[in-house]
Amino acid sequence: MSSRRGTGMVYRPTYRDKKAGEKKQQKVWWVQYSIGGKRERESTGTTVHGEAVRFLHQRLAERGRGISRRDLEKVKFADLAAAIRADYAKNRRKSARRLETSLIHLSTAFDGWRVVDIAEDVIDRYAADRLSDGAAPASINRELAALRRMFKLGRRARLAGYIPAFQMLAEDNVRTGFVVESELAALVAELPPHLRPLTNAAYVTGWRKEELLSRTWANVDFGHAGWIRLEPGETKNGKGRQFPLILRLREILEAQREKMREIERSTDRIGEHVFFHYDNGNRIGDFRKSWKSACKTCRATGPGLPRPSPFGSPQPGKCRNPRVCGDEADGPRDTLGVQALRHRQREDAGRADREADGFLPRDSRPAGAEGYTSRWLTAKVTAKVGAKSGFLQA
Repeated sequence: MSSRRGTGMVYRPTYRDKKAGEKKQQKVWWVQYSIGGKRERESTGTTVHGEAVRFLHQRLAERGRGISRRDLEKVKFADLAAAIRADYAKNRRKSARRLETSLIHLSTAFDGWRVVDIAEDVIDRYAADRLSDGAAPASINRELAALRRMFKLGRRARLAGYIPAFQMLAEDNVRTGFVVESELAALVAELPPHLRPLTNAAYVTGWRKEELLSRTWANVDFGHAGWIRLEPGETKNGKGRQFPLILRLREILEAQREKMREIERSTDRIGEHVFFHYDNGNRIGDFRKSWKSACKTCRATGPGLPRPSPFGSPQPGKCRNPRVCGDEADGPRDTLGVQALRHRQREDAGRADREADGFLPRDSRPAGAEGYTSRWLTAKVTAKVGAKSGFLQA
């Protein structure tokens, strides 16, 4: 089959039958194209002409990006792993530690594989094997997402010819409810001593595990009001956040400070983190094993990590217990931080201003005062517009 110059061609090679001496044509279609002036011939592996044409178009698209089939066949899984590690380091992604966990499982399955051999059926088989090993669907999805990102980076860097289609698993890990005081007490009693202040602080604040573990004494203000802070860039949305040192949280942090001072005197070095190991003052790392053991012992929510847990409360910002976040007479207070407190203050000030100007709620209007609200709003808008335009004098 002939075609215009530079667009390649599909054809079926001919051969001579040794027995009959006749010239015959193969059933499988081949493609021919050039890369950098060098002619390339390759079997499509199909007897359907349309599929062979699509195969040729794919090779021509790869040629436009300077990719050759022979180069792609040399790319290994380790090359894509190096690419995603470099991408995470360059962009300073906070999930770099989670990426390494995913790469451990992916490397176990695909180490030494060529990238061209990792297709859809291989990926589906990997997900099925991980499920049979007892991995959670959410964990498998994080690993598949990392593999998909690796292919995207590989295609941009001309290490992969195409990106396979990824079929994610359905997740059912939505947290419901919250930990109550009795469950917290049973859980804390089974935890190691250095994890008890961390768990109590999580119960009060509703902050995530890493948000608390990364706090240093520079992020704590023991002043009259008192705050514990998350700086901009340290939270999930990139915005800073503060939590007031209410009585229970202040007691936890002050006890931690006294414990750190004792460790500093015994080890002759300065401690940095708010939550630490009681034997050497080092930052707390992964405590999943201790957490699982405590949950299993107290039977809070069955085996494994409890759902819900005090870390990353489902509705952070609303105190569940008046005795934790304020006096019982005052009722629960909003403990999300400065933004929520200021928003509530603005609402209260606006409500007081409307009442002072004569606004009455619908259920408290005097008899015969229909249309009172609309007249009040009209007068307010007219006065503001006139004052800004200079037509009305104060």
